[in-house]
Amino acid sequence: MAKSNIKKDLDARSIVASGELGWHQVEPNLYVRVRSKGVGYYVYRYTSFKKTVEIGLGNVLEKELKSIKAIALRMSEAIIDGRNPRDEVEEKFNPTSATLEDYSKIIIEKIKPDYSLKHIKDLERAAKNYIYPKLGKMQPKHILPTDIAKALKPIWTTKNHTAVDCLKHIERAYIQWQIAANDYSLPNPAAWKNAPLSQLLPSPSRVRKVKHHPAVHYSQIPAIVTALKGRERLSSAQCLRFLILTCTRSGEARGATWGEVDLAAKVWTIPAERMKKRVEHKVPLSTEAIELLKAVRPDNPDPGGLIFHGRGRGQLTDRGLIVAAHAVSAETSVHGFRSSFRDWCAECTNFPFEVVEMALAHNPLTSTQYAYYRVTALPVRVGLMQAWSNHCNGLKQAKGKAEAEPAYRANDHNVVQIAAGQ
Repeated sequence: MAKSNIKKDLDARSIVASGELGWHQVEPNLYVRVRSKGVGYYVYRYTSFKKTVEIGLGNVLEKELKSIKAIALRMSEAIIDGRNPRDEVEEKFNPTSATLEDYSKIIIEKIKPDYSLKHIKDLERAAKNYIYPKLGKMQPKHILPTDIAKALKPIWTTKNHTAVDCLKHIERAYIQWQIAANDYSLPNPAAWKNAPLSQLLPSPSRVRKVKHHPAVHYSQIPAIVTALKGRERLSSAQCLRFLILTCTRSGEARGATWGEVDLAAKVWTIPAERMKKRVEHKVPLSTEAIELLKAVRPDNPDPGGLIFHGRGRGQLTDRGLIVAAHAVSAETSVHGFRSSFRDWCAECTNFPFEVVEMALAHNPLTSTQYAYYRVTALPVRVGLMQAWSNHCNGLKQAKGKAEAEPAYRANDHNVVQIAAGQ
């Protein structure tokens, strides 16, 4: 948990807008938890049998503080009376009169533990912009495929990826209504395969244009890293250089905390909740990455404190890294550096495919293979990340391609051979 930062009598939305991470008390037992700039939640906290119990009360930007205070007061009274305070939170829900927007929000709350904050925010924004205006107030049982087609048609060809995400979300919300109402008599209007919608809208494969993230050739990376060193006074430039050296995603690098880094072991452990696949990821830190961290490390850093800060000591924004990248190269995107790394691995090293994919936090295995695959190849990835760091800093490979140690080279089946006991 981030370090508590308790301040009384503050406007909840101002707290969230400030981007000051942590817990902020606004009433007895009522807190605002800020997870990143612009993202905060009301949380009711109390102690039961010497354990702290936390009950979420909703997004600060969507709930009025006055109503939340009233709920918190009722919860406190329930505790005094020996009743369950959660009963005061749950509103009486009538499945037959609830709208698609109601079921949509239920689905979003359900999937929050399984997806990143960015994914949830994107889904909430898409629902607000494209689902709720025309379908939100309708009861699911009254929604027809033509209604959905009419709502999504304006973005079906221009923003097809978003439109398909909206369609899937409507389909899940409808299923949620079927379960709540115990009514399975009607087909799901948002179904696609062999369903009316597939005749009302063109196939996504016909209209979707695959657009890859812009990326520079790996031969340009040393010049970019050198340029970033020249801008080291900027936290965004430091963060971007760290991202390049570790081959991580924007959110993973921007959200890095001192508690995740073990400088002695030279490993950065990104917890599952901050990863795209919701699986913990260990990143071996090269000599250059360690030196960068030591240069920005304060005395006695807070384990929950961010390594790289934006304005107001809050988290850097994605836009901040984009600006930092374009300042040194107009031809790339932040995510494109991962593509540059992948190309370099393919053309300049002999590291096995699986090891490279693990370095990118990808899962190259089928579900069956994954069930038997128990390794993360961390020892061999140490060599891979150091070789990449050497390239980023313009150090030439002595001879031939960068190679893994013999015990880790690919065999005839292109499967990594992990040395016994590792």
